[in-house]
Amino acid sequence: MRNSLKIALFVSLFLLIGFPLIFLIISMFTDQWIYLFSGSVPSMLAGTGAISFILQQNRKTDSEEV
Repeated sequence: MRNSLKIALFVSLFLLIGFPLIFLIISMFTDQWIYLFSGSVPSMLAGTGAISFILQQNRKTDSEEV
């Protein structure tokens, strides 16, 4: 896996895991749970799309190297 794909994987995993945790903490402090739902869904959609793109690019680079 190339270095740029590793960075992209880290960013997408942060979108999938980090952002929902941030929104969870905000929701716990403000006691308004709409922040959790309105923030987690877009970040999970973006992270999932990025992961699928990264896996597709990784397969493409692996087939070119062989």
